[in-house]
Amino acid sequence: MRDRALLEARDVSLSFGAATVLQGVSLAARPGEVLALCGPNGAGKSSLLSILSGEQRPRRGDARLGGTDLASLSPLALARRRVVLEQHPAIDVAFTVRELAALGAAPAGFDAAFEEQAAVDEALEQAGVETLADRAVRTLSGGERHRAHFARVLVQLAAGRAEGGGEAMLLDEPTASLDLAHQATVLRAARAVAAEGAIVVVVLHDLSLAAAFADRIALLADGALDAVGAPADVLTSARLSALYGVDIAVERDASGRPLVRPVFSLFENGDQNVHRDEPVQSRQRL
Repeated sequence: MRDRALLEARDVSLSFGAATVLQGVSLAARPGEVLALCGPNGAGKSSLLSILSGEQRPRRGDARLGGTDLASLSPLALARRRVVLEQHPAIDVAFTVRELAALGAAPAGFDAAFEEQAAVDEALEQAGVETLADRAVRTLSGGERHRAHFARVLVQLAAGRAEGGGEAMLLDEPTASLDLAHQATVLRAARAVAAEGAIVVVVLHDLSLAAAFADRIALLADGALDAVGAPADVLTSARLSALYGVDIAVERDASGRPLVRPVFSLFENGDQNVHRDEPVQSRQRL
């Protein structure tokens, strides 16, 4: 049955003390697609991702992968079936980038037909860190370190596939610390994972980036699902302006994908000639 391949949150609610962060959210992610979770700060995006990953149990409802309640799976079974890149990966050890990536191979059994070295090499290239393979992780910039962890997750996905899993990849703001070129590198790699039949769910703040790379976008607001659908259907000026509380313009690129930008004046007093008489120094003169 097709439904048994889905990654689903079914009527999930989540609270921390008196604060309700999710309320009655139902959402299904499909094999072969990239689903972006978007919305304002505090909307519940990361909380929903943690439930879909099985790392957080909801107060009400459940999360299922291929029809199996994630709460019923052991940590090893979870690691083989889905991979997660946290917003702030906690691993901080004296490893090289290659050694960190190889940690992802842990879910592969000893008898699995899994070529670890080949998987590591491919992941390093996909994450754009092959030239950093022998660098110590602790010496990297924040963006480089995040891509090194992304390589680890790619290796874990390959290891899971060798064990009959590798069904889903969940990424929490994977582009937050990256420059424009490396944002594209990571999201192209995520799309390649989806093209191979896996489910990809990614939290993104950049709505234009989400529109460029996601097949569907789920907009959350105040812990509830506001809209879900194709980027062109979900990302409208009226909806986004109401959701974010600022005027937002939505245009289209050459392919018809939405381009989202806020509309506001940089100068509250309307005077755009401030300091215009000061010369601009070129980089060569500094």
